[in-house]
Amino acid sequence: MMDAEDIVEQCTQDWQRVKGIQANLQGVASKSVPSDQPLLQVLEETEKRLKGELQNIRERELSTIPPNKEMQALIVKQSEQQSLQEHKETLAFLRATRADTVESLRKSEAEFEQLKQVNEEIKKKLLAFEEAAKEKRDNASLEAVLTEMKTKVAKVAETDRYFKRALKEIVATRCPAPEPNIVRSTLNESQDVDPDQIMNMKRMLGRLIEQTLNSPEQPYIELDHQAWPAQVEFLLKCQVAVQHPDDPRRLKLVPFHL
Repeated sequence: MMDAEDIVEQCTQDWQRVKGIQANLQGVASKSVPSDQPLLQVLEETEKRLKGELQNIRERELSTIPPNKEMQALIVKQSEQQSLQEHKETLAFLRATRADTVESLRKSEAEFEQLKQVNEEIKKKLLAFEEAAKEKRDNASLEAVLTEMKTKVAKVAETDRYFKRALKEIVATRCPAPEPNIVRSTLNESQDVDPDQIMNMKRMLGRLIEQTLNSPEQPYIELDHQAWPAQVEFLLKCQVAVQHPDDPRRLKLVPFHL
């Protein structure tokens, strides 16, 4: 094993080599750098220095370990002790930070679960919002359809009132009830009919329309003594009403709506 004197001698030799290298460097004269291409000159000098270092590495011994066996063993032992000490420090650091790492991991997992729940809540709210928006659009469409239908129904009702007024006016003007003297002169003396009971055109059309709407399966009405023949003939000629094929005393309104 190397003693203290051998170690001191080895260090002295190394120090002498360092001082020699320093003396050689101080003896190298400095060069002036041209002002027109300073960077190029610096790069050239750097190239020379690197080439010299490379040559020095090639010429010197491959191993920097001293030739003394005991010195080599000491260096290896010190290196192993240093590596062991570094591993011990690393292990102590890992043990010290293990609890913090586990706690940080637990917090991260808890935060992940919270974020997951928040994400689920956001998805539910988004779905509810989309459904509400869809329902609102559907309601708006339904309201638009209802408004349009109401408008159309109002127009139909107005048209119906217009035609009713026009029909009443036409019936009252063009088809008045017959005068009593005309009724007496037309009917036979054997027919006991009160002229005031003769139906006017308005009443006859009302009965036909009512029968058609209330009993579409049986739209005919029975013509009695109150029906004025001239008015019945007028309705037949104008194709407003038709007689039953088997009974001419039965009359129905022509189905204009079919």
